[in-house]
Amino acid sequence: MCKQRFPIEIELKNKEKHAILEYDLPIYEAGEQPHYIVLESISSNTSKVVHVLNLLEEDQVSLGRGHDIAVRVTDISVSRCHAFIKKS
Repeated sequence: MCKQRFPIEIELKNKEKHAILEYDLPIYEAGEQPHYIVLESISSNTSKVVHVLNLLEEDQVSLGRGHDIAVRVTDISVSRCHAFIKKS
């Protein structure tokens, strides 16, 4: 997310707060280290999709247009299996 803090809520003029981003973080057992990353995808119509990738049990996550891919990107310039994110 470009190392910038992403606001998860906004405050309206009447001081009412509204959540603009809600997602469940992976649940870990006591003593486990969290291993997750958050990816933000912005399409041409200004809609945003947030992917929370749990890397505790997976060492590799695939990105691309394919139907069997973990993070699907619906852009014709992206190949079916475009990239992998590897935990090391």
